[in-house]
Amino acid sequence: MSDQPAFDLLLKGGHVIDPANDIDARMDLAIKGSAIVCVAADIPIADAALVVDVAGHIVTPGILDIHTHVYPSIPGAVAYVGALNADAHLLASGVTRSAAMTRSRSFSRS
Repeated sequence: MSDQPAFDLLLKGGHVIDPANDIDARMDLAIKGSAIVCVAADIPIADAALVVDVAGHIVTPGILDIHTHVYPSIPGAVAYVGALNADAHLLASGVTRSAAMTRSRSFSRS
């Protein structure tokens, strides 16, 4: 038997909403590497290297924010929003993946 935990991260006791898998309940969610590998009602904390108590929070695995505006610049006459650490802001808001809208011409071409 290995001394290594089965999971890198365990989100314990959150309200998991996962429409793709018909889940809307209090569940635990385990992550190994960059993948969600287990969603179950009671995953033992001994199985994870790091456990985060997310009771009272909503956990939405795999939901993508497809329209964000992130301005990593100092506000000026045209840009009215200050600098923002997008990774810290989005993650703190529960968003783990997003598509940032830019002013890039290549982004807007069809």
